[in-house]
Amino acid sequence: FLLVDVLVHDWSSHPYVEGGHFAPKVGMTPEHLQSLASPMGPIYFCGEATNTDACGTIQAAMETGVRAAGEVTKQQQHDREERLKRRLQQRQEQDGKLHQLL
Repeated sequence: FLLVDVLVHDWSSHPYVEGGHFAPKVGMTPEHLQSLASPMGPIYFCGEATNTDACGTIQAAMETGVRAAGEVTKQQQHDREERLKRRLQQRQEQDGKLHQLL
């Protein structure tokens, strides 16, 4: 896995946000925040708005950064294991074909 791009946005300079932060709306549940944190394909999300325990805080933002990094690492490990399984299966198939020829 190779990180090819990073997007950083200076929200304090955004004309409509001006450094705003997340504030949960009445009726929001932890499931709503978990939904915000759900990966979309290879894109993982973090930030204070995705923390179900303490949203809206710097601590929440840091915790979710650690969470997202762990999710990425876990996915990378899974992908690596799957590639190794496929290679082993291909090798076994090739060995079987070679054995049949002998």
